Amino acid sequence: MMTGASAPLATRPKRTALSAGGALIALGVVSGDIGTSPMYVLKAVIAQNGGMAAVSDELILGALSLVIWTLTLLTTVKYVLIAMRADNRGEGGIFALYSLVRRYGGYLVIPAMVGGAALLADGMLTPAVTVTTAIEGLRTVGSARRFLDGEHAILLIVLAVITLLFLVQRAGTSRIGKAFGPVMGVWFLFLAAVGVYCIGGDWSVLRAFNPLRGLGLLFSPHNRAGLLILGSVFLATTGAEALGLAAVILWVMAVWYKGTQIERSQAVQYPLTDYLETLRDLRGDTSLPLFCDNLVYITRSRPGDGVDRDILYSIFDRRPKRAAAYWLVSIAVTDEPYTRQYTVQSLGTDYLFRVQLQLGFKVHQQVNTYLRQIVTDLIESGELPPQGHRYSVYGRRQVGDFRFCILRKQLPAGCALPAVSQAVMACKYAIRRAAGTPIRWYGLENAATFIEYLPLFVSRRDQTRLARARPGAAKQDTGTPASMRA
Repeated sequence: MMTGASAPLATRPKRTALSAGGALIALGVVSGDIGTSPMYVLKAVIAQNGGMAAVSDELILGALSLVIWTLTLLTTVKYVLIAMRADNRGEGGIFALYSLVRRYGGYLVIPAMVGGAALLADGMLTPAVTVTTAIEGLRTVGSARRFLDGEHAILLIVLAVITLLFLVQRAGTSRIGKAFGPVMGVWFLFLAAVGVYCIGGDWSVLRAFNPLRGLGLLFSPHNRAGLLILGSVFLATTGAEALGLAAVILWVMAVWYKGTQIERSQAVQYPLTDYLETLRDLRGDTSLPLFCDNLVYITRSRPGDGVDRDILYSIFDRRPKRAAAYWLVSIAVTDEPYTRQYTVQSLGTDYLFRVQLQLGFKVHQQVNTYLRQIVTDLIESGELPPQGHRYSVYGRRQVGDFRFCILRKQLPAGCALPAVSQAVMACKYAIRRAAGTPIRWYGLENAATFIEYLPLFVSRRDQTRLARARPGAAKQDTGTPASMRA
């Protein structure tokens, strides 16, 4: 028996036409670093070439040409002509695009991991570096120098500014854009005015728009750094300081991905129909205390697949758990950003249900809230018996209590996995301990949850069997090799 139901779709944000106000908001959201990062380039280029004594027209014009065409190609061409056209129903970002293209091949997880690592690293490190550089720059102002004399004062101010920015960020991108857009507009107008004024003193600087100037500098004797000068020029694109952190995050992602593959290779699926009678008997066994009305397992299996051996082991072997209804819940992330719907498979019973939550990639996975709605729907449709409770602060109710079981794997001692795979699994489980709990991932903070640790079912190395000794038998020095006994 298959039943399906759909929850109301969330309202999608409407696309608006291009306007001056929208452009100003976008300026405040995405263009802040572009207005400051090129300033670091010339300082780095000059330092790379021996300081002010090495400054020449060829060096300055060539460096400016490299900056101009780097920003033109990476920012204008890449973002305006490519990235702005690549969207998933109006939603952008590396994860939104991956949800759209993942169907075309599993290998696409690799560029998604690289892009995600770069995004996270840039968001973690770049604000700290930018704010620190800005505060340190205030030392050049005479009246501010006496307040910023010392690293401790700068560190405290940076922490205060970053904390304030992240607190304000909760207001949303649109509000931040409205607040910072005018500020950035004034800043860019100031840069334009100062630039025109300085260019008026020597119009020959416009020669930097010739791309041959930049290419010539790469192999010019005026450039002592050679091709390494591109490392300094890359500062103009922002985020270069985050590459090291991005590599660490990418390693974490790779370990997690590989560890998940190993876990799935060890997973065993059993036909769910083979255990319907056993579940019915357990449900009706009044000699066991009622564990809960609704026992819920979150699984990766899709409707139509078998049931994971770990779930059956938890229900039957790891203390039999008698419940009025058993729920196997899987979550499918859809290409649509705001999908909220579900399907239910009851297998012809009124006590075992497979539920698939189909949620958009922008929807928070509030499993507890959604499952209560599904139970209510099934009780109203007659597919699930009412779970009446006499004692409740809300009076008599039809929906009973829930307990959510989170299953976690552990690597048993003496397993036969190769050494590299064991190292990967050890790293993954260490990352898992530091990364938090699935209770928060699935929105179960206010639900009754418990965690069970199960061994990663892999073959074990041959174990030497113990020999049974007769009581009172003479003690043998079996722990010392015969060659070492006197």
